[in-house]
Amino acid sequence: MTAGKAQHGASSKSIHMGLAGALTAAAFALRLVHLGRDSLWYDETVSVFLAGQRVPDLIAHTARDIHPPGYYLLLRGWLTLTGFPTGHADPTGYRLEFAAAFLSLLLGVLLVPLTWQLARRLRLGDSTATVAALLITISPFGVWYSQEVRMYTLGAVLGVLCLLGAAPFLFGDASSGRLWRAAIVFAIAAAAGLYTLYYFAFLLVSVNLLMIVLLLWRWRATGRTGRQGLAIWLVAQIGALVLFAPWLPTAWRQATDPPVPPWRAAPQLGAALAESWGALSFGQSAELTRFWPLLVLTLVLVAVGAVAAW
Repeated sequence: MTAGKAQHGASSKSIHMGLAGALTAAAFALRLVHLGRDSLWYDETVSVFLAGQRVPDLIAHTARDIHPPGYYLLLRGWLTLTGFPTGHADPTGYRLEFAAAFLSLLLGVLLVPLTWQLARRLRLGDSTATVAALLITISPFGVWYSQEVRMYTLGAVLGVLCLLGAAPFLFGDASSGRLWRAAIVFAIAAAAGLYTLYYFAFLLVSVNLLMIVLLLWRWRATGRTGRQGLAIWLVAQIGALVLFAPWLPTAWRQATDPPVPPWRAAPQLGAALAESWGALSFGQSAELTRFWPLLVLTLVLVAVGAVAAW
């Protein structure tokens, strides 16, 4: 009986791994459609322009801008690798747009297996992991940013890597060696995320609020075991801060004295929630007035699910 269950479990895992692989391939195909077809818009041209600069000039420019240099440095290396060391367009222009956007495509595709693995690390089960991978695959929002020459998909990948690094600390049964390896992953991903996008700090604050409360509670409940997990977690945060320290004064100056004025007024909470829901559900160009019935249906389904879970 036990052998039969083990065989069934192995078979089920193989099926879900196959599905995850198929979804990754589907994500690649979806994001490849019309890649590089449209001309670059202003922010994307800034990305390509900066990627074509000498490294000292690139860093000096981003020190006066509103984004850190991480993505631009990565894009610079990518364009050099793909035959555009200066970031200048070829005669037709199409190859440059395609090459620059292809980096975002690869990062967007990488989100699929990473999300699948994260759900499994969170012990949500193979079925939930596969559904999560499916949602990432078909996400209009994900497809949109996987075709844009900006840093947001890289930020998403690094965010999932941070969560993968945090996952072993959640359950209290990981060995110290595994916790240290996870701490290294977290520290590197967190620092890289801050070098990519300043808003990444909000993710780190949220994760730390959860983890520190949980680890303090576990320390109080279990004593030495919980204290070890908390200590390793704090070392990971210090490591991330040390890695980001060279850019920290610049980041602080940009946060407290922005070099670029706000390009839009702060939205009302309701408008912000509606806009976020529309973008995440239907893509950046969705006309919200057409989708209000679906929003109502979504809220009803969420309420029904919450009642059923209760």
